[in-house]
Formats: sequence, C-alpha cells, structure tokens
Amino acid sequence: MSESLSLRCSSLPLHFRCPGSARPAAVPVNATNDAAAVGTAGHDGLAGLVRTGQLDLDQTPALASKHDVDETELRTLLALGVRLWSRVRESFPNAKAEVAMKHQLGSVQLTGHADVLGSSGTVLRGLDWKLGRLDSDYREQLLGYCALALLTAPDATRAEFGVGWVRECEYEPHTMDRAGLYAWLQRVEDEIVQWDGVFRPGSHCQYCPRSHECSAANALARRDMAVLMDRDLPGRLEDLETIRELARSQPQKVV
Repeated sequence: MSESLSLRCSSLPLHFRCPGSARPAAVPVNATNDAAAVGTAGHDGLAGLVRTGQLDLDQTPALASKHDVDETELRTLLALGVRLWSRVRESFPNAKAEVAMKHQLGSVQLTGHADVLGSSGTVLRGLDWKLGRLDSDYREQLLGYCALALLTAPDATRAEFGVGWVRECEYEPHTMDRAGLYAWLQRVEDEIVQWDGVFRPGSHCQYCPRSHECSAANALARRDMAVLMDRDLPGRLEDLETIRELARSQPQKVV
C-alpha cells in the first residue's frame, strides 16, 4: 500500500462504491442534520445502558436538551434500544461501550468506533447501533470493524460485528476469521488504494464529503443543466458569469 489514506469504517460502504470518495477533499465539509443529531443523542444514552446495565428514561429531557433534539422521539428510541439490548446482551460478555480502534497498514490508516465491544476467549463481538430506518447496506462497515478488531487483538481468531436496528429491534451480524481478514485487506488494496481514477457517481454521492468538488458530479450537473436549457455549457459549472450569461440569453416565455 503506497498511497496515504485514512479510512473510517463508517465510510467504507461509500469508498467501495466509489474509491474516489476516499481521497482527501481540498475544502473539507462536515454537514449535519436533525437525524444525525438524534442518532448522536441516542448513542449517548445507550452507551450508559451498556456501561451500567440500566437506562433511566427520566433523564431523557436533559439528554434531549444537551443534543437539541425532540424529547419524545428520543424517549421512544431509547426505550426501543433497551428492548433490543435485553435480547442480545448475553452475546456480548465483558462488554465495553464507545471503544475507539485504530491500526496502521503501511500508508493506510484504518479507524473505527465500536458502540459495543465484548470478548469471550478468542472471539470478539461488537455492536453498532443504528437509530435510523432499515434502508442501507452496512456490510462493508461491519466487515471493517471485524478487521480492525482482529488487527488490534492478535490472539483473537474470529470477530463478529452486528448492526443493532433499534427501530425494528433487529440484530444483523457479520463475521470474519483470520483467512477472511487477509482476503478483505486485499480487497481494500485492490479496490480502494489502487484506484483507477474513474469516479463512480450514483445515489451514494449525497453522502460523499467531497461531492462539492467532484469533477464527475460537476460533469453530470452540467449535463442536466444543458438538457434543461437546451444549450451547450462551456467551461465549469462553477463559472457563475457563464451561468448568468446563459440565463440572460434564454428566450422569455409569454404567458
């Protein structure tokens, strides 16, 4: 591995779809939204549940105020989280909450944050809370967590990480052994590190932190504008004067 990259497990689904998204942005952007804030608040409350074995829902107003989210929605999610944890907690002996993991693979740094991490003998088990809707494939993220766990615990022979779908009260596990680890690392090298320079835009672009400066995204936007305006679009989409001139030159409709 020669190119210097920092890969977060939570971004691996995006990186495997379009390796260009793994390259650093010239202008870093960190967008947020209400759903992300509710998720952060829910993770905060559920971390206390894992650490102490209980969750006081009377503390929900303070937690909602801390993260500036809707109290009723947060209370519902925390109650569902308690129900899910009661079903799966026996699978996570010696469980710890909010465990940061990091490993350097040559010039590539792999990082991840396990919401729950437990161990039994040579087997590691982790859980990643998901408080949104069950509508995305997080397999690559979970395999990244498995890989990190095995890389940071040389004596472990197998790792299992699962998505805890809080709203649906479902648990979706993914496992990896040492042989699977080496195969997965080779995929990272072949598919992400050794990028062929071709962008692969799609619906996943909305999650890309560098979509605002992606040449492929800009090319598609220019194409769409050209179709709507029935004109060629010279130059770059960011050329504001070109856009204004084209707008001024469009024939006005008479109503």
